[in-house]
Amino acid sequence: MKKSIMSLAVAAVVAAPAIAQADATLFGTFEAVMKKEATRSAELTDGGSSIGIMGTVDLGLDDTKGIFYWEQDLDVNAGALVSGSGEAHLGATGSWGTAIGGKFDHATVTMVSDYTDITYQGSLETVDGFGLASNSIAYISPEMNGVTFMAGGVFAGDLGPQKDRQVDAYNLGVAYDANGLYAAAAYGNMKNTKAANTYAVNENLWGLAAGFSGIENLDLRANYTRQNDKTAVEKTNAWNLSAQYDIENTALYGVYGRSKEKNSNARFESYTVGAAQTMGNGAVYAEFVGFTKDYKFDPDTKNTFLVGYQLNF
Repeated sequence: MKKSIMSLAVAAVVAAPAIAQADATLFGTFEAVMKKEATRSAELTDGGSSIGIMGTVDLGLDDTKGIFYWEQDLDVNAGALVSGSGEAHLGATGSWGTAIGGKFDHATVTMVSDYTDITYQGSLETVDGFGLASNSIAYISPEMNGVTFMAGGVFAGDLGPQKDRQVDAYNLGVAYDANGLYAAAAYGNMKNTKAANTYAVNENLWGLAAGFSGIENLDLRANYTRQNDKTAVEKTNAWNLSAQYDIENTALYGVYGRSKEKNSNARFESYTVGAAQTMGNGAVYAEFVGFTKDYKFDPDTKNTFLVGYQLNF
């Protein structure tokens, strides 16, 4: 399934065999999926394979280490990396927190939008545009009594013919995760690409997430996001509910989500139900993904049944 919420900070403390004067770990996922979409023939596809390296570097300081992280998607059918698809950053970490720069997910994604994304290949209603943002820097605080906060900005220079803002986007988030309870809030703002004294990108986004895992083997999650696109004069909201019940190495799970565009009154609804069996560092799973409401007008969005096989190292 998906990475943990604070994978950026976790990557800061990895230790493994020495590579080029650094403590580094090679990691990855190989995944294949056989899927059958309604009205279409079955297809064997890549399920999200990737390969990467992460680690630490001794800076000669008592309480600070250099860190690096690189991950690239690959396609097992093509036998090649997928250009421009991955995450990469470098920075430093210590008891004071973690600072990174590069391409990564910001707080609205890691703390809120992705929180209900518990499936392998299933659906998720989202309006978040801060996923894998390039030209980014961020600070992630150490955990303090279950509380972590993250603040980041995007510095992409002048994206249009005119000089725009120094900070093309910024993103702030705080999360509490302890004692079986989870709560998070995040806010993001984008304003860039200026031409004829008008910004082509001008929007803000806020979101909330909550979860409860105090009942043995049961995990319940919810999130809500709202985007205000001032350029397109459109407000969109999305929410999701997810649940997972574990029976030893077997997981039964489901996600239900809705999104709505206020001005156009377009409504979208999706759901996923699935079962997965983990086997050490591998897993097999089966999922059904359904789409209703205005998805029926999209010829590329079809109800889908799929079976997948995942190997992690």
